[in-house]
Parts: sequence; C-alpha cells; structure tokens
Amino acid sequence: MTTTAPSPRVLLGTAGWDHPDWAGIIYPEGRGVDRLRHVARYVDVIEIEQTFFLLPSARSAQQWAENAASNGLQFIVTAPRAMTHETAQESPLFERFRDWLRPLEQAGVLLAVLFRFPQSLPRERRSARQVRDALSAVEGVARVVELRHDSWNDPQVLAWLEGHHVAFANLDQPALPGALPATAWSTSSLAYVGLHGRNRAAWFARLEDPERRSDYLYQLDELRAWHTRVRGLMQQAERVVVIAHNRFKGKALASLVKLRALLGETELYAPAPLLQVDPELTTLAVRPVPVGG
Repeated sequence: MTTTAPSPRVLLGTAGWDHPDWAGIIYPEGRGVDRLRHVARYVDVIEIEQTFFLLPSARSAQQWAENAASNGLQFIVTAPRAMTHETAQESPLFERFRDWLRPLEQAGVLLAVLFRFPQSLPRERRSARQVRDALSAVEGVARVVELRHDSWNDPQVLAWLEGHHVAFANLDQPALPGALPATAWSTSSLAYVGLHGRNRAAWFARLEDPERRSDYLYQLDELRAWHTRVRGLMQQAERVVVIAHNRFKGKALASLVKLRALLGETELYAPAPLLQVDPELTTLAVRPVPVGG
C-alpha cells in the first residue's frame, strides 16, 4: 500500500530509513527485513545521510538505486562532510562522490544533492568561497545548500543561488542565537524544506544517544505555518520537497502524515504502532496499517 503525494509537485520524505528504533514501529523487528520497502509505503523521497560521514560502497549505491526505482522512490544525497565542514578541499573526494552518484542518476532516482554547512559557519569572504567551491564540484544535477547561520539569509546570497539554480534550504530548527530563522525562499525549480525539530536542550549537547537530538514531536498546530509556507513555495517552484529529520521513534513519519492532512490528502495511512507514538494522529482519521502487513 503506497500513499500518493498530496500533489505531483510536493514530495514528502524522511532523513534516512535504516534506524534501529524504527523496528517494531515502522517495520518488523529482526534481520532480513527490507526496511527501505516498508518505509517507501509512506514517503516519496528519502534523504541519504550516510554519505555525509562515509561514502558507502559502489555496490550499495547500485542496490539502493535498484531498490528505490522498484519502489517508486527518489533520493536526496547529502554531500560528504569533508566538502562542507573542512576548508581544505580534496578534489579526488569530489570525483569519488560524483562517481558514487552515477548509479542513482542512471536509475533516475537522484532528486538532488544536499550540501549541509555547519551553523558555526557565518557568511564571510572565505566561507563564501568554500560554499561556491563545494557547489561547483557537483554540477549537472539539482543542488540544495543548507546554510544554518542566519548571516546567509541575505538578498545577495539568494540572488546568487537563483542565478546558479541552487535551492536554498528552508529550515525549522531550534531558535538558538545565530540560527537561521524559518524562511520560505525559492531559488530554483526545486524548493526544499527541512524539519529538524525544536529540541533546543539537546541540539548541541553531548549525548550518549545522538538520536535523542532528533527527539521532537511536532504538534499539528506547529505544522500549520509550514503548510502555509509550502503552499507559497508551490506557487514559485516546479516541485517542493519536505524532509522530516525528527526521526526518533519514527516521529518524522508522524509529521509527514499530519502535513499530508494539512495539504488536503484524504486517505491517510500510518503503521499502527505510530498512533501510540503520536496519539494526535487518531484525530485525523488515519488508517492504521499492521507492521509488516
């Protein structure tokens, strides 16, 4: 059973799909479970985050490409950390990353590449050059740039991105000093929204379980403002993609179900255990689906 997007122009997805704490909530527990297939029932796109830390094998890229194509999924791929968090750029890494993307391109499942820069990076001459160099390393595919420091929220930056057909990442994140506020900018044919949650206390904390940073349950009222922004982006961009990063215990998927409801989707589905994680889903006439069913 696959839910369709509320509009051909809106794609909803999650950050990653292989999370241990999703077992028993989104997909069955145990080994040998095709987790990507189970998640694909409820999303249109998945953001691959493993590539930020370490490029998986070429074989993994090929397998993921084939699996996504057979399940009607698309991928946004996060650029390696060395391309966005280190000033000394490594051209061989750029080439390896570009090669790694090729199977996804050939299968038609590569929606975009996301360049995520740290919140500690303010806009200045050196950092602007760093951003330009990273973006220029991957051309010929849709690109999204995530600039978390609010100094980048500037008309000149937006004009440059629009001139180079790069999407500006509109973010929902904890309201910390220097953090980019909520925006609704469209600078390319693809508009991007990232819902990171508002777990302020855990955002920069050293946690025994890093997944706790994403432990945030969006209430329906909190998503209404983003529904309005997404509607506005639909008037400016050919496609709008929304990625939920509040993945702890599957809460990202609950956020997407609520956003589907706000966008006018009438047939809403969710794994049955998710209605216990987020009881507010029961107010939306969500049809529970047995895990693994």
